[in-house]
Amino acid sequence: MKSVLITGAAGGLGRIICKELNHYGYKVIATDFKKSDYLKEMEIEFIKSDLNFIVNNKLELEKFKKKVISILGNNELYAIINNAAFQKVEKFEKITIEDWNYTLSVNLLAPIILSKTFLEELKTNRGTIINISSIHSSLTKQEFSCYATSKAALTGLTKSLAIELGKNIRVNAIEPAAIDTDMLRQGFQKSQKLIRELEKFHPSEIIGNPIDICNAVLFLLDPTNKFLNGSILQIGGGIHHRLHDPF
Repeated sequence: MKSVLITGAAGGLGRIICKELNHYGYKVIATDFKKSDYLKEMEIEFIKSDLNFIVNNKLELEKFKKKVISILGNNELYAIINNAAFQKVEKFEKITIEDWNYTLSVNLLAPIILSKTFLEELKTNRGTIINISSIHSSLTKQEFSCYATSKAALTGLTKSLAIELGKNIRVNAIEPAAIDTDMLRQGFQKSQKLIRELEKFHPSEIIGNPIDICNAVLFLLDPTNKFLNGSILQIGGGIHHRLHDPF
């Protein structure tokens, strides 16, 4: 059975990806710093971990790897889905060095370190790495400098690793625009009207559903897509190509 390690599994998008992977027969190894009730209802393996801690503590990283290897048993580690993300929304002058360190640890260094940690397993199984980046890697707005920088770097990492590892490991990324998750709706608590306005900004006049990202993940995981390497899938209802001006 093909096993998939996914980070940020307790978040709105992570939970749905876990559910879909489980449904399609993958052995899911999920990790997050908390476990949601939603995950408890699924037949998945869960490892409680703080990516920021793992990134900055070699001993904790070794413990994490041992747990994953133990769970794998005779199954193969086929894929890593780097889904975890921290979003700091603040004016540049108010973002602290601690904010930058934490954001980069979770959004960039964790994908790097996990990919390196399980590199031999992925090579042996001719596996794949999927990085969940963001539209903010190329199109962003005020107060997103920290998040946008981390996602731009993650997309850059995807391209570089696709070249360097592509002979044995396919490396691709997904760049979603607005996706209807708990995180997004929390940002619009004061006005649901703004969500409708956000929908209209997208040429499709809708925002994305987590299942849209799941479908892309399943497509990228498909081992028959041998030539699919180094792709950056922009899933945004056309907004990646829309110019906004006064007219």
